[in-house]
Amino acid sequence: ELLARLVYAFMHGMIFTVGTSLTSHRPNTVVWTSIHHKTSLTGGSHGFPDDGYFANVSESLDALYVPDAESCREMATPILSSLPPPPGVVPAAAAAASSDNANGTKDEEATHIRQYILSNTAIKYDAPDRLDGATPQGTCPSGTMNISIDPRIPCPGFFTSSGGAVDTICIEYAISSGFQKSYHESPGEAYKATTRHAYLPDNIEGRALLVRLMHSWKLGWNLSVGTSLTTGQRSVVVWSDAVPHKSGLSGGLFGLPDPHYISACSSYLDVLGIPDTDACLALAGIRSGH
Repeated sequence: ELLARLVYAFMHGMIFTVGTSLTSHRPNTVVWTSIHHKTSLTGGSHGFPDDGYFANVSESLDALYVPDAESCREMATPILSSLPPPPGVVPAAAAAASSDNANGTKDEEATHIRQYILSNTAIKYDAPDRLDGATPQGTCPSGTMNISIDPRIPCPGFFTSSGGAVDTICIEYAISSGFQKSYHESPGEAYKATTRHAYLPDNIEGRALLVRLMHSWKLGWNLSVGTSLTTGQRSVVVWSDAVPHKSGLSGGLFGLPDPHYISACSSYLDVLGIPDTDACLALAGIRSGH
């Protein structure tokens, strides 16, 4: 169980960092983070035996919001999947056969969602000159939301009934160059054209979330113009704080796999007042099959 949580922590960049070694005092070296590890089997502060180790490291993982072992197993690696599950735990492949992540009956019921997505693969947004306040609206610049489903890219952490990874929904936000509006950080300043990419699993939950993201895009919530939190550069296209996206497929804070992302993003959309999937489809003139 602890190994499952440590795998998750490693995939999210929490195990190592670069700094000054506490033992050799050498700068610019790879060092352990606050997540304690046992590096020997001959006792001492860094070795086994240590009766309190499991409890102590579990508390460290809790403090970093690492999910419990059961949730982490949803992203099982070949190492973890080769280990026998603890008593009462259903293996990942067997669980997938009955989960909503599988391409089963529920997936067939959601065919209308997939068809709606495939018929709306390029959605344009024209940013208004000002926000009138009559309808809650974000600060996205003008551009196009391009959507595709790529069967060549397996989406990590999300599985079909046969145990393989589902396909990946690829979102590209193509933003035109322009000048910041009155509601941006620096009105009148220019910003350059750019693209931003995000990913979702091509399963029931991923498609349902995509429908809501398509609606939030139409209301200008998905991007903005301002100062980049990563580069510090001003007057650039940035992700909106209001709608989190996953921009990679190799883990980390902003990438998949993340078993909590779909529910977390859905909660953000709820706060914005974005309708649920069925309501979004109804607004688009599509009758839900649920």
